Amino acid sequence: MGLLQGDPAFFHMCLTDVRDVAHAHVLAAQRGQPGQRYLITADNQSPAQIAALFAQVAGVKPPQFRPPLFLLRLLGRNFRRKALRDGSDPPFDVDALQDVVGGQLAYDSTRSRSELGMSYRATQQVLTDTVRWLLHVQALKPALARKVNAQLGALAAPDSDWNA
Repeated sequence: MGLLQGDPAFFHMCLTDVRDVAHAHVLAAQRGQPGQRYLITADNQSPAQIAALFAQVAGVKPPQFRPPLFLLRLLGRNFRRKALRDGSDPPFDVDALQDVVGGQLAYDSTRSRSELGMSYRATQQVLTDTVRWLLHVQALKPALARKVNAQLGALAAPDSDWNA
């Protein structure tokens, strides 16, 4: 949700629908090989692709910014100290920074596709459904919700089974 509210897009990510994750678990139980691991991720998206997708779907284009490593480490240490003081979880872990900065959050789901027969929803559909859900549960600030509603038009309507 941060990208909708102005947080920058600065690393690759895979937007994977929870329904696909659930389906992959069923397939793994049915077809998976004992002891084998399967990455359950949709297609990798670059920061530029993510920003463009958010602009297209929600009418909000997050800035693209690659923060310097020293800044991330400084923020991470401060977040960790604050979390220790108030008993919360930090927004990110300093120890995981190397993965983020090194682009290691881009995963390959070839094995789940080939061995389990898994297919994933298109990234645009995943983001559209996510934004629609956020509108439905009123998780967006009013001004942002109006902008997203205008961008989505008729697509903003909730699924009929969401009230069940």
